[in-house]
Amino acid sequence: DNGGAVYNNGATTGSAASPLFINTLFTGNRAENNGGAVYSDGTNGTSTPRFMNCSFAGNFARTLGGVFYNETSNVILENSILYGNTGGSMENSNSSPEVKFSLLEEASCPAGAVCDATTTNLLGRDPLFVDADGADNTAGTPDDELQLSIGSPALDAGTFVDAPADDQDGRERPQGNGIDLGPYELNAVLSDIKVFLQGGYVAANGEMRTDLATAGMLPTTEPFTAMGFPHTGGGGGETTTQSVFTTNQITDWVFIEIRDKNNANVVVATRSALLRNDGHIVDLDGASPLAFFDKLPDTYFVAIRHQNHLGVLSAFPVVFGQTAGSYDFTGSPDRTTGGLLGVVDIGGILALPSGDFDHNGQVQNTDYNSVLPQLGQSGYLPGDIDLNGQVQNSEIQILLVPNTGRGVQYNY
Repeated sequence: DNGGAVYNNGATTGSAASPLFINTLFTGNRAENNGGAVYSDGTNGTSTPRFMNCSFAGNFARTLGGVFYNETSNVILENSILYGNTGGSMENSNSSPEVKFSLLEEASCPAGAVCDATTTNLLGRDPLFVDADGADNTAGTPDDELQLSIGSPALDAGTFVDAPADDQDGRERPQGNGIDLGPYELNAVLSDIKVFLQGGYVAANGEMRTDLATAGMLPTTEPFTAMGFPHTGGGGGETTTQSVFTTNQITDWVFIEIRDKNNANVVVATRSALLRNDGHIVDLDGASPLAFFDKLPDTYFVAIRHQNHLGVLSAFPVVFGQTAGSYDFTGSPDRTTGGLLGVVDIGGILALPSGDFDHNGQVQNTDYNSVLPQLGQSGYLPGDIDLNGQVQNSEIQILLVPNTGRGVQYNY
């Protein structure tokens, strides 16, 4: 009835129960009485269990202590996360647990606990787990993803003192500037990449249109899989929300390839991401830099593609690391493979050339003929070259016809 995962028994006279838990995940545990994950009792003995870099999520206690119920027990909690549990994080009876460098869902320190200075604990914060209860919406099952997302406040928030050298997956700590809270170090590399799309660019404003987002026409699931773009290395199926589009001034989806730094013809991984109106490619939250997961910090050639614009390939490998590198395709032609053959100059601003309706890497008469049946239609359509939500003859004449004969300048 007590302690859904651990019953730490120091209740008998003279007994000592002080285990150490490192890089441990407690999820989906249930107690019909107290302590959804851990019941710690030191009534007549000693009970001082220590939890270092642990995460507690989706645990349940019917009575008290969704994670911990401490009876005369001084738990030590460090570099850990308590979030999304039922019954509260902690219930203390004759106990003074120590909480240091940890994230708790509650906005204040649990009654009876001793929380280190507020600068070392994150109270009332969301750790931004990737997907705490997985696709089946059930905590404690194999599809749960309790890794941290880009932008999590738990990144780099831990102490180095007594922290484990590796995370639960054997990844060396730290991966960034500090120790991440919980069992997992962030397994992503970042880069801040900037491109413009010729069709969507409004020279008078110095940015691209957001008409598709404003009209609610952008799909919340990436469109490229359905279009036949070849995903590899874990990419595909990325999703976001309509509010992300409108809040963050999103112009459209883009398709990203990272390629081997020693051979730009070898695609290492792909993914879909969001293109903001200021040209920055951002992650699915609309604000964080582009991230690739399960990749080592390194340099990679980067190709950017779009549903009706020609793709570009960086002329040089781009830095991806725990701290975002940067690469700008918009300012100088020598940043793009093929130079001005690979991009179009719009009054000194460089952009991906428009008009590749069938996204085969060339702008041809077949693209022109394919767009014509969509004339007069509105919606999220490959014929909408200027990204205003409508297919019009003017955009065909201005944004497709002049680019006829252009093609990508790299191995597509």
